[in-house]
Amino acid sequence: MSKTNVQVDSINNPGFLKVDLLLKGIYLDTSARESDQIRRALTISKELGLASELDILLACQIIVNVAFEEDDSNTPYKLIKKNDSFFVSTGKDSVEVEVIAPPPYYDKKTK
Repeated sequence: MSKTNVQVDSINNPGFLKVDLLLKGIYLDTSARESDQIRRALTISKELGLASELDILLACQIIVNVAFEEDDSNTPYKLIKKNDSFFVSTGKDSVEVEVIAPPPYYDKKTK
C-alpha cells in the first residue's frame, strides 16, 4: 500500500482514523518502541502468544485495537513519542493519542 492513500483530514476525524488504523495498522517508531509502556505491552503479547497489537485511545474516547507493522512501508501511520506523549503521525499531520496499558492482572501467573 502506498503512503499517499491517506486523506488530508482523515487523521483529525477519530471515527475515520479508527477504521483506517484497523485496516492499515501502525508502525512503531523507535521513540515509541523504547518506552516502558510499549515494551511491557510487547512483552505481555509475546508471553501470551497474542498478535502484535496495542490499544490506543483516540479523541472522543474512541478506543482502537491496532496491529503494528514491522515495516514502515506497509502503513501510512506511525506511533511516535515526544516527551511523555504519544502521537499518531502521517508525516505531515499528527494527533495526540493515549496508549492504554495492559491491565495489571496480565502480569500475574497461574499455577
